[in-house]
Amino acid sequence: MATLVFKSSRTGEEREFDNVLSVTAYNHGKKESFSTPDSFIHAKDRLSGYNFDIFCKYGESHLLSENWLPLRFYGD
Repeated sequence: MATLVFKSSRTGEEREFDNVLSVTAYNHGKKESFSTPDSFIHAKDRLSGYNFDIFCKYGESHLLSENWLPLRFYGD
């Protein structure tokens, strides 16, 4: 499992999410799903302005607004 790190474009705060299974990015009717951290991180430069729904192990889900940008990941 992977740990993804996002950074707020407003405050510079970083948030870390552990045990990530998948991420879905939404932007004005567009929807992209990523099931591997590697594919998500490779797409991160074009995901500015997207909302993110992060699905983690044990049923946890986190929703981030367009003010958050993918920064890096650890793990597999």
